[in-house]
Amino acid sequence: MREFRGEVKSLELLNRLVLAPLPAGLRAGPVETLFNRDVYFDAPDRTLRRRGVTCRFRTRIDDRRLLTLRVEPGSGSEGGPTQLYEAEVTELDEPSALAGSSDPARRLRALIDPQLLTRRIEFETERRLRRSRPRWFAEAVYELCYDVVTVRAGGLARTFQELKIRTLRGGWPGLDRLVSAFRNDHDVRPLLIGKRERAEKLHEALESEALARAVHENRVVAVMALEQGQIALRHAGGTLMLPAGSGSGEEGCRHVLRTEFGSADGQIRLLGTVPAAPGRPLLEIWLVRRLGKGLAVPEGMQIQWVPLSEVVERVGAPVLHEPRTLAALAIAARSDLVPEWPNGPRPRGASRDSQAASPGVITREWAIAGLREGRPSAVEESALGLRDHFLNSQLSWLEFNARVLALAEDATLPLLARVRFLSIFRTNLDEFFMVRIGALKRAIQMGVGDLSEDGLSAKEQLDAIFIRLRSHLERYADCWSQQCIPALQAQGIRVRGWSDLSEPERVSLRRYFLDQVFPLLTPQAITRAPGYPFPVMANLRLSLAALLRDSVTGPLHFAYVKLPDGLARLVPLPDDGGLVPLEEVVRGCLDLVYRGREIEAAYMFRVTRSGDLDLDERHAENLLHVIEEETKRRPYGLAVRIEVEQGMRADVRRLLLRELQFEDAAHVSTLGDADLFDVAASRDPLALREIADLPRPPLQYPPFPGRRVLEAAKSVFD
Repeated sequence: MREFRGEVKSLELLNRLVLAPLPAGLRAGPVETLFNRDVYFDAPDRTLRRRGVTCRFRTRIDDRRLLTLRVEPGSGSEGGPTQLYEAEVTELDEPSALAGSSDPARRLRALIDPQLLTRRIEFETERRLRRSRPRWFAEAVYELCYDVVTVRAGGLARTFQELKIRTLRGGWPGLDRLVSAFRNDHDVRPLLIGKRERAEKLHEALESEALARAVHENRVVAVMALEQGQIALRHAGGTLMLPAGSGSGEEGCRHVLRTEFGSADGQIRLLGTVPAAPGRPLLEIWLVRRLGKGLAVPEGMQIQWVPLSEVVERVGAPVLHEPRTLAALAIAARSDLVPEWPNGPRPRGASRDSQAASPGVITREWAIAGLREGRPSAVEESALGLRDHFLNSQLSWLEFNARVLALAEDATLPLLARVRFLSIFRTNLDEFFMVRIGALKRAIQMGVGDLSEDGLSAKEQLDAIFIRLRSHLERYADCWSQQCIPALQAQGIRVRGWSDLSEPERVSLRRYFLDQVFPLLTPQAITRAPGYPFPVMANLRLSLAALLRDSVTGPLHFAYVKLPDGLARLVPLPDDGGLVPLEEVVRGCLDLVYRGREIEAAYMFRVTRSGDLDLDERHAENLLHVIEEETKRRPYGLAVRIEVEQGMRADVRRLLLRELQFEDAAHVSTLGDADLFDVAASRDPLALREIADLPRPPLQYPPFPGRRVLEAAKSVFD
């Protein structure tokens, strides 16, 4: 026997064994701690398992990733050898590694299409390693592995402990004596199955427990029915809301359709889910198209068809702020499954046209003035706190900023003035996220349950904001790319990318980079391995996330490059050849920063942090000092938004989001997928401001001709 594996009853016992002297008089060396995460893959019908094949992807703390394919001898063979294929891979995530070009991946494709594989088992291993140190030549050398294995499934996690003893060099004392000491003194029982088999059994138990919990938990299905640019809302108690009912899955969706629409016919698709919250169960949002009865409303049903554009404009108003509806619309606002989501203001007369097309439509005026049935009594008004009489301050601010955007869209204004309005719109939006979104997210994080003047909680306000914000951002992008860029090019103002440049122009910019930019850069490494701190990213600082490779076959590494302050955002080319964004220059010259490494890709991103000051005025001995300290921490506050370049790889997005989520270990992060925004780098406020400041008087507002109202020689009394 060269190896022993035993079960340790508890984590406390395992920790004692790590620190205890080794039995049989062996002298122990220092303790080494290792971490790795294993993911085992199989098809849903367990094809690999039936064939005796095991596919594993391992991530180690030293930033190495291993793909292993193990093929056991078939049932018809007599004691054939086990075939093991293992290779270190450079891909960052499991799907890419399974579809890669390594030896195990190529052999795997002979067994099954990698796209059919799903995660079967996932567990993490914390290993503390000790080796015995011999005192004389004939003494045996052993390696002892104290493992804590954490298995995850269905949102649950359980652990088990193992002790593994390996013989590195035979001698005295024998392995049997060492095993007997652990069994007799610490009740370490031998294991007949491997770690993967134990993890698989625990995984199945966790799945059963998670399923049992899900069955007993309340779930609600909300139906978003869309037809001809209109959405079906239910009229109940003076409020418009999405049709909803208890249940889950397709069956629950069909049940709501039968109950609310009189027919279960329609094409349905799961749009997303909203996690359970205090007072609200888990919410499933289902998208329904091609209803059997179309826009017709059966008699006695409380369904009304409303233009989707009007719903987006009125969301958060007293008639349209039911929490489940806000949460569902927020999911739809960032989904590609709703292409008809409005990206601009509703044209004049749209309500009347829609009303003529469908008698069931509620116009904005009727929704506000006539929806509520009867005037509430004085007692009811007192209970409501007159919340229906207030507008939400956050949504009102968004509409104010939309007026700035409307000025940028006005083709009658001077071109550079329109670009300046775009810059003002973005600057205002940055401040909105720093101050207002930051305060709302802080309230959610701290569990503050206060309602706004119009009766919305912090989470409901965020949902309403993101619903309206999507159309504003799409209008902003269209105004820049479809209107301003062609007009600027017609005036000889060109914003060019690195790929558009000629070789002499690139040489000129590389010289500019070495002289002006390179001395100001401070690149930082980013590693996915546990225990290595993620670099702190300053507020509103444009940065690059670069993917580097040591050699053609070497592992892939992340690097963080912060663009320096004090330099022009747009670098002019000689002979009026156009303007090149600074991030394009840095991206094109990264080979000068990381010499000897292959630059695989580089993506722009920008983090917005909360500027809300956390002041305790009651207990502050020196309020001025507290304000000063909070102001110093302001550039590194809670992350509330991540703007990423369009086309950024999914694994890089996940890395940025995950690391920023765990920046503040003392609080649960409020950062999620909804806080990731795709943007174009050349549309950031500084770049737009530099374009707006170009010395082109014909493209600016004409100078204001001042005049003297009162003549200097005359008295005002004459």
